[in-house]
Amino acid sequence: MDPYHESYQEATGEIPQQPQEANEISIAQLMQLEKQHRNGANWFYWIAGLSALSSILILIGSSFISAITLGSTEFLVFIGQEIPEMAIAAAVASVLILGVFVLLGYLSNKGYRGAFIVGIVLFLLDTLLLLWIQDFFGLAFHALALYYMIVGAIALFKLKKLVPQN
Repeated sequence: MDPYHESYQEATGEIPQQPQEANEISIAQLMQLEKQHRNGANWFYWIAGLSALSSILILIGSSFISAITLGSTEFLVFIGQEIPEMAIAAAVASVLILGVFVLLGYLSNKGYRGAFIVGIVLFLLDTLLLLWIQDFFGLAFHALALYYMIVGAIALFKLKKLVPQN
């Protein structure tokens, strides 16, 4: 930039603002995107943890069941209770599903965009299961979680576009 532009003042006495380049972003905006990314990725941990808690509560006969549980793990717990021969297989499948969500949370936090996409798709399929069984309270929480996961994924995609990789 030449010195003329640095000292030029309009009639109002203000120094004109330089146009921000298309690929420039403020540190505050980067921090906001990073926060959205982490919040979205952490939903995978919350889903796995609350689903595990809900499964345990179902098994001990509690009437309190978390609304933000995976419909698939809840379904497997009920299968295991109704068909005792399937109990071990249902428990193993539930643990595997929970493990997948923990892994997706870890990978999403590390910046793997594919993990975010796979997690959102899997959670969307689980949401459809809740729609099928007409659990509208759980469906509302699934919609909220999906919203924050999608916001997190979008933030990660923006971060990957803006920040050069090492």
